[in-house]
Amino acid sequence: MRRIIYPICLSFITFYMLFIYEPIVMLSNNIDDLWFDLHMMLPSIIIITFILTTILLLLYFILYIIFNEKHKKVFDIVTIVHFVLFFILYIHGNFMAKKLHILDGTKFALKNYTIDIIVSVVVILLIIIIAIISVKKFGAERIVKVSKYLSIIIFIMLSVGLISTLISNPKVLKEKTYMPIATYKNIQNYSKNKNFIMFVLDGADSREFDKARKNSKYKNIFKDFTYYPDTMSTYGNTSNSVPYILTGIWDEKTEEFNEYSKNAYKNSHFFKLLRKNKYNMNIYANEIIMNSNEGSNILNFYYQNSKIDTYLFFKEEVKYISFKYLPYFLKSFSGINSLKLTADIISVKDEEMSSYNYYSWDNLINYDTFRNGIIKKKNKNEFKYIHIEGPHLPFNMDEDLNIIDEGTYTQKIKASLKIVDVYLNKLKDEKIYDNSVIIIMSDHGLSENPDFKGRQNPILFIKGINEHHDFKVSDKPISYTDLMGAYEQLLNGKKSIDLFKNIKKDRKRRFLYYPDQYSNMLIELYQTGKAWDLNTMKETGKTYVLEKKDEK
Repeated sequence: MRRIIYPICLSFITFYMLFIYEPIVMLSNNIDDLWFDLHMMLPSIIIITFILTTILLLLYFILYIIFNEKHKKVFDIVTIVHFVLFFILYIHGNFMAKKLHILDGTKFALKNYTIDIIVSVVVILLIIIIAIISVKKFGAERIVKVSKYLSIIIFIMLSVGLISTLISNPKVLKEKTYMPIATYKNIQNYSKNKNFIMFVLDGADSREFDKARKNSKYKNIFKDFTYYPDTMSTYGNTSNSVPYILTGIWDEKTEEFNEYSKNAYKNSHFFKLLRKNKYNMNIYANEIIMNSNEGSNILNFYYQNSKIDTYLFFKEEVKYISFKYLPYFLKSFSGINSLKLTADIISVKDEEMSSYNYYSWDNLINYDTFRNGIIKKKNKNEFKYIHIEGPHLPFNMDEDLNIIDEGTYTQKIKASLKIVDVYLNKLKDEKIYDNSVIIIMSDHGLSENPDFKGRQNPILFIKGINEHHDFKVSDKPISYTDLMGAYEQLLNGKKSIDLFKNIKKDRKRRFLYYPDQYSNMLIELYQTGKAWDLNTMKETGKTYVLEKKDEK
């Protein structure tokens, strides 16, 4: 029986690396973006590791019974093959994954990783050749012993790395009680009296969007609206932009992002105005960080009994782990474009909430929802913030919303225009268009730059209540710092053409951006020219970084 002890250990170490170590590291790297915490995830990763380890052990026991007495070498060779595969995964996942692209929806393209593929193949061949030569020279039994010590060393290294991760990022150990889950509840409810609608297309850049809008197929969509092409967002990324759009409060890294977000929503002047004007409030967006007291005012939010569905979590983790740990020439088989660890992995037993689907920003899902939904008219005022995928990466959709492999930004913008057209026509058909403030906007623009600089020029179209006129374009230099004032005026019945009266044309507009996807440092600059002109965006030299405080 001694011969089978090491395969038992190797089986556990393999799945420990893939389904305990890696998920915790992933959680640590994305702690502010995921709704769940380690306490929620731990049962699932332990169950998955136990089940997979048990399955592999059963296979080993079968092989042990068949081969151990007469063909011991065969059993040892199987063990060595297992170690070689484990070692290949270990090398790729821990030392060769740094050049992988961000999981922002972009499809994995082998052509971008030619050198990495060659290195990957060379590494694999070297490992296999060394294993074969070693077995021939020293015998399978001795190599099994060597691999045993190597496995233990790797296990210790992984464990030390895991402990280091937890020590360096203590937020991972804290329970999350503040991230609600958005559902489709009330999505078809509108008011006979007043509606305030914010329709957000993620990553819609003003210049590119307007080029597509001028197409004869789409040019009449925005009748009654005023368009502000010279608009500056305040951030170039979604996580910072959304709380700013809804609160007008800057994140200047004076506190952890979660604390900033909770405090911003708690102190939102806009939210106070909506409550004062007796609006039902619904926010259709993922990953809103808001405490339960404030979140209780958002009717489509769900807090109670949110649990990870172990099976759904396993499916998503397999895609992620395959993407990170497989050799480069096999990564495309992972089937992953983005990490879907929001509503996609939730298990709910609450009878009321289980009748509502969890909100997805997916263009097709929302297109069908807007087109086929049955509108219900209520007496109380309704506020809706609806954040959809829009023209965000990946560019996998043509203008008729057909899924395609190699699309363009323009095609996806046109698909977004079709969704907006269907949505507005639905409101018109149901006679709730006129009594609605409607803002068609984006959280930020889009750019080919690898950093968030260049994402400063989002779309902004506004229509007030009972506003009717030909499509208008305003050349006012708008900043998202002006939104709070505009919201209040729109709530008081102002028309879009009467907004932003005191805006000076020679103003400076502030913008904060991250220098790269992984940075925690915000860089400040001011726009002194047109919103889209990078040549007139000047860095002030000021940066914002959260100062780490000693844990008491």
